[in-house]
Amino acid sequence: MNKSALVTLWIDPDLHQILKYDFENIDLEFLPGRWLIQLDGMKAAMEMGQPFPSVWLPRSLRIAIDLTIATGQIDGRYAVAYHDYKLATVATKVR
Repeated sequence: MNKSALVTLWIDPDLHQILKYDFENIDLEFLPGRWLIQLDGMKAAMEMGQPFPSVWLPRSLRIAIDLTIATGQIDGRYAVAYHDYKLATVATKVR
């Protein structure tokens, strides 16, 4: 069994906050159907942002997958950017 993955974390020690995650060389050999689809590589990354004071939420997410099937190679990419967060406000009245 040859399994290894590289996980890199960017951390701000003053804030005690993880700012970015990077996952590289992710091995998914445990998945069924390895005879049908060969996973050549997979990477994922997530960046955190601070839309409000002392509130950390995801800013962006990226995933890249490289596959080989009988017809050839397939490259898949997914990216999403989060923005326009709204700060929830709640007002209560006790009678």
